[in-house]
Amino acid sequence: MLGIIKEIPKLVFQGRWKFIPNITSRRLHWFQKGIRQNVTERRCWKSCHAPFLVPTYLSLGFINIQKREIGNELNWEEMNVLINKMGDVTKNQVYTIDPHCFSPKNFLKNASGYRVFDYGDSSSQPLRFTEYILRWHKELSEILRVG
Repeated sequence: MLGIIKEIPKLVFQGRWKFIPNITSRRLHWFQKGIRQNVTERRCWKSCHAPFLVPTYLSLGFINIQKREIGNELNWEEMNVLINKMGDVTKNQVYTIDPHCFSPKNFLKNASGYRVFDYGDSSSQPLRFTEYILRWHKELSEILRVG
């Protein structure tokens, strides 16, 4: 929303009125998408308390309150190994999910195992990430723990 507030006066000053509806709708879409992601993270955590999820204690829609986790970010090689293992135990459903969900920047590795801290839904894929987690969290817990 802050982006809209900054861009509209510039467009007005430049006399580019016709671009205002496009920018407003695009920014509003991304803002709403973020709210959906945050709310679904909270629902997912509340539903299964999977040990590999970073707990989402509170969601106000536009912001989530999560447990602070410290660890190492994964690299793509390690992430690909995890994705293959997840595919093996989840009947390859891992491959029907938006690939963004499996970006190494959404995972950490620490003494507790692999931790997922960005697990909200907003994609239009047939299987959404939180649905996948809720369906397979027991099997995924085995793969994502260290030890």
